[in-house]
Amino acid sequence: MKIGTLGFGMMRLPVKNNNFENIDYEKLNPMVDAFMEPVKGGALVKLPREAEKILKDKLPDASIVSWAFRFLASLDGVITTLSGMSELNQVQDNIKTMQDVKPLSGEEMKTLEKAIRIYRDSAPIPTGTIEKYKGLTYHGISATAILETYSICQIQPNPAFADDINYPVNAMAEKAHMDFIREEPFPEEKVFLPDGTDGTPLLKKAEDWLREHHF
Repeated sequence: MKIGTLGFGMMRLPVKNNNFENIDYEKLNPMVDAFMEPVKGGALVKLPREAEKILKDKLPDASIVSWAFRFLASLDGVITTLSGMSELNQVQDNIKTMQDVKPLSGEEMKTLEKAIRIYRDSAPIPTGTIEKYKGLTYHGISATAILETYSICQIQPNPAFADDINYPVNAMAEKAHMDFIREEPFPEEKVFLPDGTDGTPLLKKAEDWLREHHF
């Protein structure tokens, strides 16, 4: 999993010999100082019952939120996590987790991956369907990214207010070399799956929803 796909990050620029025009690109990729919204504004606190059971069976005393913090602690280069807290118990739980934060073990990472798949499969478009679009593009960007963004937004507390919406729409507009105008359609494009099935209708449905709720 690439760090760049996980969310908002602030990045330092490693330089050689204190020369700010001489960036050390080998060290640049793994460096991320801070992550914001580790639980997507609280959206990941309430998981499908089966996903929550998997995590609780593994670590009965650990909160669901603590898994998110420990996942970030497992990534090289992350030194700060920015988390909004509105209740005292949230502050206490986060302090408890971060006072002696431990990266996820290999077994714990596998457990988390199982829970993530259940979470994603609770969305309107199952993971298996999205995977059929792997390697394909639509309006110049990853077809799987478009479908995944649309599908995950539908299971957020407020689907139309997820900031994930903006990224694929802006990327499609950039690839099409056009300013984003809601009423102006992108050029027509057909996408066929490896088995010959026309995959365009599902992508068009996702595109229309994302464009409608772009902000």
